[in-house]
Amino acid sequence: MSLHARTLDNILSTTPPPAHPPHLECLLFKMSTATMALDQLQQVRKIRDVLGPGPILQLPAELLWKIFEILPQEDKGNLRRTNKLLCAVVKLPFARTLPSTWRFEMTEKSLNGLVNLTADKDLVTQCQYISFSTSRLKVLSDALTPRELAHNDRTNEHSSFLHGEYHTEAIVKALDNLRSNGRMDVTLGVYDEPGPRIGLGKAFATDEFSKFAGSEDKLRHSDVGNTVSALGTGAKCSGFLIQRLRIELYDLATLSSKDMFWTQLGTAIDLHFVCVNRHDLSVSSNQIRFESRNICIDFSSGPYSAHYGIAYTNLYHYLKARQHQEICFKGVFLEWRNLIRFVSKNTLVRLELNDIALRPGTTRTGLLKVYKWLKSLPSLEGLVVKQVRGGYRDWLPSEMCWQSREEIQTGLDKLISEIEA
Repeated sequence: MSLHARTLDNILSTTPPPAHPPHLECLLFKMSTATMALDQLQQVRKIRDVLGPGPILQLPAELLWKIFEILPQEDKGNLRRTNKLLCAVVKLPFARTLPSTWRFEMTEKSLNGLVNLTADKDLVTQCQYISFSTSRLKVLSDALTPRELAHNDRTNEHSSFLHGEYHTEAIVKALDNLRSNGRMDVTLGVYDEPGPRIGLGKAFATDEFSKFAGSEDKLRHSDVGNTVSALGTGAKCSGFLIQRLRIELYDLATLSSKDMFWTQLGTAIDLHFVCVNRHDLSVSSNQIRFESRNICIDFSSGPYSAHYGIAYTNLYHYLKARQHQEICFKGVFLEWRNLIRFVSKNTLVRLELNDIALRPGTTRTGLLKVYKWLKSLPSLEGLVVKQVRGGYRDWLPSEMCWQSREEIQTGLDKLISEIEA
């Protein structure tokens, strides 16, 4: 440390260079060399040759790192961009300050940044999750003002970018970079941020859609499908093996069966669905977790399914076809017959029902069938039921928490005998 101390003392005691005339100050510190005329560029080079390298560049790399780490985030970027030498010296500590979650828009500028970041093996080490906004096509305005004309120009440019599949090409390059840098463990995702909208009270982040209420659903379906499809194509063309996928949408009903590219993959992946209208569905190769406040598990006809259940048929039918070991439902409307159809798996090891609202149609006979069905599951070793509301809850204990097959069999036998008595 004595060497470092002497170096710092030498830098601090260095006589500052004489002040330059205003026009030289502008050349040295305010103008970019890319915009200078040839004579200006030659003048700057002569001045810099006389001044020599900045004293800070004489610091050992490890001391520069210490200084860099205590700077505010904005100043870190400014210091890093001072010159190529500093950029190289502080690159690794700068990489450690990057967030682990990266979010990008389906625009040319944003995706070019993604390609550049993923190509850098030092910067990409910090990344754990990359998500893409929906490839939203904005609505053209009636061109009356310069601002509206500029908006239309940007809209047309963005439409050409999407329709030309350039966004897919960028995703292919980015995923290929991840694969080349050994980052196949990065989680990928799609997100769609809501804003005010007519009718449902939610919408895209842009206000242009609010006056096109009749076409909102069609536009939303197209945006979601195009984005998910682009991500699937990118993974296929780049050879990137997706391990975890996170889908964040306004409404899971916008996810049609043809959009679910992961069903065509040869390997099982972990899926996590997040809906901004307050429900959360996490699906892995052996596990389902579904948390909601306003969704109903129902495939039959009726007022509940008309509003909630049928809209999610594409997703639920996909989930029903999978062999899960653990299933958790929290905060949902539930009809026991639909529960049986949804989770009747011989592979089921654990079932948790928390804060469940039983449908009015749940009868005592129906509950008896459920108990017998649970009793017949060959692998069930954990059953937890809490806060059941509505229906025939008189035949349900306030809480069930059985953690072995013997406890489950004994407890269900007791419940069955009480109902049949």
